[in-house]
Amino acid sequence: MTTVTLIAVGVGAVAAAALPLGAGVGLLAKPGPKVTSALLAFGAGALLCALSVEIVAHSLEKYGLAPLAVGGILGGVVFEVFNQVLNQKGAFLRKFAVAVRQLSAEKREQERLLIEQLSKVHLLQALPPEEIAPLVHAAQAVHLAEGEELFREGDAGSSLYVVTAGSLEVTRGGVKVAVIQAGDTVGEMAVVTGAPRSASIHALEPTKLFRIPKHAFDDLVRSAARVRDTVSQLITLRTEQLKERLLVPQAEAEDWKTRAAAQLSEERHSRPSDHEIEEAAHAQKHPVMGIWLGNFLDAIPESLVLGTTVMGAGTLSWPLMAGIFLANFPEAMSSAGIMRTAGLKVRTILLVWASIVIVGGLCAGMGSLFLVGVSGTTFGIIEGTAAGAMLVMIAETMLPEAFERGGAVVGLSTLLGFLAALSVKALG
Repeated sequence: MTTVTLIAVGVGAVAAAALPLGAGVGLLAKPGPKVTSALLAFGAGALLCALSVEIVAHSLEKYGLAPLAVGGILGGVVFEVFNQVLNQKGAFLRKFAVAVRQLSAEKREQERLLIEQLSKVHLLQALPPEEIAPLVHAAQAVHLAEGEELFREGDAGSSLYVVTAGSLEVTRGGVKVAVIQAGDTVGEMAVVTGAPRSASIHALEPTKLFRIPKHAFDDLVRSAARVRDTVSQLITLRTEQLKERLLVPQAEAEDWKTRAAAQLSEERHSRPSDHEIEEAAHAQKHPVMGIWLGNFLDAIPESLVLGTTVMGAGTLSWPLMAGIFLANFPEAMSSAGIMRTAGLKVRTILLVWASIVIVGGLCAGMGSLFLVGVSGTTFGIIEGTAAGAMLVMIAETMLPEAFERGGAVVGLSTLLGFLAALSVKALG
């Protein structure tokens, strides 16, 4: 390994050293959202300046538009694909804004599935679609392992269950009487009357359900006279139908589902609570690995291209190094908070970020060792690839994170960060 490569490794490690430093400050000082937002926007502005001046302008002037554009599109697409895959593995927990987006999307999908099933339930068909939102929001996810019991015969009936995956066996007096599949519901009469369970139910396989508590339905009934009247008529006229679990006609179900979904889509979804974020982390098989891989993905393009700027002692792109350092510090500071909320230990968080310092150094070394000296057009594509990946990363993670928490302060902070990195360029 040459001296230049060793210098590149050191430069990459120094730029990435802001990550554990920022994480430590975030965990100890616990800065407020406005401060975090301002620093994130400042770092994003600094990185945008370094990206524009040191990579894009240089590549455009030296190699032309075509290699830069081809590389930019390639880098952006590759980063986006890997980012989406890793987010599904738990990497979304590394950024608050990404976690909000991911969990909100999952919640909307859950609501869609729930409405699909509820549209076929006589009891809920009796409710006006515009009144269904409180029930959907009150629904709680339930997961049963194979053989696990949902309830026993004679238990108090206090909930309606909607099966979304798996299957359940129904027994009465110890004798199997039915199997309930995904798409079926359990406990309609319990929601209306609170009558004891007439059978026992256990899971035949891992099964997912939604539980709608009776108190949520009761609150809805108490809130509107027309709902009370409708339910009264339902109890009088349709008790036998409910017992027989007859399905609603398809046309009625579709109309009700459409109107209920339209009502929900007009509502603004609230941010996920700390409890929801923690539950999302527990739902992942390997959340730490997902978070680490997400951070690894963020570090690769900037470290590789930083390494290519190192030609010897003192000859490197100081604006790019400063931009990366200034972006890394608030990024890790913000991420440490969401990682802590997700239930990760302080030691684990610091180790995750410290390991990225090693990654940053190695990637910078690889950039210096393998990328310097390639043909002009090829190097233009390489720089464009790094620029595209970095730009998508800034747009998808850093700026949304800043806006999510800080609002109006973001614009000026981004400008100040841009000017700070530009000042480093001017002074250099």
